[in-house]
Amino acid sequence: ILSKYYHVLQIDEALALLASGNLPHNSVSITFDDGYKDCLTIAFPILKSFNLSATVFVATGYLNKGMMWNDSIKEYLRHFEGKLDLRDVGLDFYLIQNDYSRLIAYNEIIKNIKYEKKEIKFNIINLIKEHVNFKNDINLMLSDEDVIKLNQAGFEIAAHTHTHPILTTVNPFQAYNEILKSKVYLQSLLNKPINYFAYPNGKPNKDFKQIHCNIVKELGFKAAFTTYEAALCHKHDMMQIPRFTPWDVNTIKFRSRLFLNRISTKKHILYQLNS
Repeated sequence: ILSKYYHVLQIDEALALLASGNLPHNSVSITFDDGYKDCLTIAFPILKSFNLSATVFVATGYLNKGMMWNDSIKEYLRHFEGKLDLRDVGLDFYLIQNDYSRLIAYNEIIKNIKYEKKEIKFNIINLIKEHVNFKNDINLMLSDEDVIKLNQAGFEIAAHTHTHPILTTVNPFQAYNEILKSKVYLQSLLNKPINYFAYPNGKPNKDFKQIHCNIVKELGFKAAFTTYEAALCHKHDMMQIPRFTPWDVNTIKFRSRLFLNRISTKKHILYQLNS
């Protein structure tokens, strides 16, 4: 659909055309968050077959066989069957019997601890791990070599913090270091500037605030990306570029979503962020 009906552009090209007033109608850019290995093993071959490219926002702390906290819970539950009592840490009692009950437990746990401090999250993760016979032989994330391959193949590599904290859950000093560390890591790995950043989780005023936009700008990024759903226009703050996730598997619904996002932008009022 994208290759047939849309102008698929890399971020650099799209933003340059936007600034000059020459961005073609029906332009899109493709992005992936976090740095999962399937960006290389699945997405890359598909996009290559259509002569398309994308941007990968990488949480650098999980490269080379790391595992994000939510994936840890998912994998622990995948290997567990029985009674899981987390009432002592403010959660619930879960009876894990099949994939459906695993999914219910996973969604409830994630929902309840997503905005907790790192220490609380890992306390809960360790409690779950105590119940599970789990061997960490799963390789979900890209390696340094994978990132280099994607970059050499024409993918844009961009920053997404080091350990993917929701920025409003850490203090400004920690947020600064998280953003800086991911930028420095990738610049050293690829020997090139890293110009773009995506806010973890990405909801304005909930997951990041004006202070984080200021940090990103201070660190020299050209643009930063949110998960606020709209189509980009020249009125947007380049430190708050909207994006949306195309969950639709139905072609008509997918095209409708693209159209509705473009329409909604005409009514869009730029976010006024809190400090």
